[in-house]
Amino acid sequence: NDNLPGHYSLCLSISVLFYIIPQSVYPLIFSSLDLLVKKRGDDLACRALLKRANRIVLVADGLILLSLVFYGRKILALFGQDSLAVYHLLLVFSLISCIGGLYYPVLNFGLISQGESKFIGRWDMAIYVIMLVGVSLVTLTVGGEYAVYLYGLLVILQCVTASMRFKRLSGFFIFGIV
Repeated sequence: NDNLPGHYSLCLSISVLFYIIPQSVYPLIFSSLDLLVKKRGDDLACRALLKRANRIVLVADGLILLSLVFYGRKILALFGQDSLAVYHLLLVFSLISCIGGLYYPVLNFGLISQGESKFIGRWDMAIYVIMLVGVSLVTLTVGGEYAVYLYGLLVILQCVTASMRFKRLSGFFIFGIV
């Protein structure tokens, strides 16, 4: 429909919280994470710090996600968008942002600290190209409201692939330390 770009914009603006939380917490432990990577997960103090950071991010994300589940329609009503379709879009974007917010600060840094900048760059470029072509195809074939699912699939795929690569290189799963 004609309001879809506005709905996307509103839902993305609200779900950006899931990127802000990890980007506020994880940079505080980057030096410890770098040391933990170099010691292949054997430094107990650094593991404890990573565990604490993971817990803070997961609890904060969980609380915000629960708040959006229970109060999302009321929040959307403040913007004049109290419809079930926009509410579902908000929840989907929030879940995607929750996963994406975990990838970008901590996994991205962990891979860069292991010299994997090219891997990250190739993945990012592939996602941009797939989104450019894929979103156009999805919009033309089934409708623009389904483009968010393609984006979500790519974010999940990127996070899983990066997590597996990180584990293979470092010897520990970065989110396994909870």
